[in-house]
Amino acid sequence: MDKLIIVFVLATGVEGLVEFFGQFIAKLYFLPGDTDAERRYKTETYTRWATVVSTLVGILLCFWGEIGILKILNVEHTFPWGTDFVLCGIIIGRGSKSVHDFIRRLDVIKEKSKQESTRQ
Repeated sequence: MDKLIIVFVLATGVEGLVEFFGQFIAKLYFLPGDTDAERRYKTETYTRWATVVSTLVGILLCFWGEIGILKILNVEHTFPWGTDFVLCGIIIGRGSKSVHDFIRRLDVIKEKSKQESTRQ
């Protein structure tokens, strides 16, 4: 599980990067005279674009650093080259909370398999 720390760090970094630059873009995008309907539409559009950008940044970082979630978990696979990086990039792009939830689920699975192996 120690190897998953890099995924958590990258997710936190991407999340912070998108939020930091998003503040400046929001100041240009949201105008003081916008109506409520315009503001709702712009908020939805801004949120969608932030998700797309953070996911793309996550995928690029994974390709650049050759970081794959299946590789980290030592899972053998026959997917085409790069699929592992894309999966990891999507997880990283979703943000640190998603990575934390993912790691917590892995811990639960690990504990269950330990309990089952001690019963046998």
